[in-house]
Amino acid sequence: MDAKAHEEKLRAARIESLKHTPAWDELTSVLQEQEEKFWKRHRADVQIGKYPPELELARSMGKLEGIRAILSAPEKAASIMERHSESNSEEAS
Repeated sequence: MDAKAHEEKLRAARIESLKHTPAWDELTSVLQEQEEKFWKRHRADVQIGKYPPELELARSMGKLEGIRAILSAPEKAASIMERHSESNSEEAS
C-alpha cells in the first residue's frame, strides 16, 4: 500500500471511529433537531404566505447539506476502509 493510500485509510478509520463515541449520538441529535426546527418554521411561514428571500433559502439549504455531509461522514469513511481492506486482500491473493 502506498503512503497516500495508507494515510487515506488511517484518516477514514479516525473519522469512522467518531460514530462510536457518546458525543456522536448527541451531535447527531442536535443537528437533526436543527433541521427539524428549520423545516417546521419554513412550513409555518409558507402556510401564511411568508416566503424567505432566495439568498436566505439557499444559505439554509447549504447549511442542511453540510449537516447531512457531517452525519454521513462515518459511513463514507467505513466504505473507504472496506475498499482498502478488499484491495489488500486481493493483493495478498
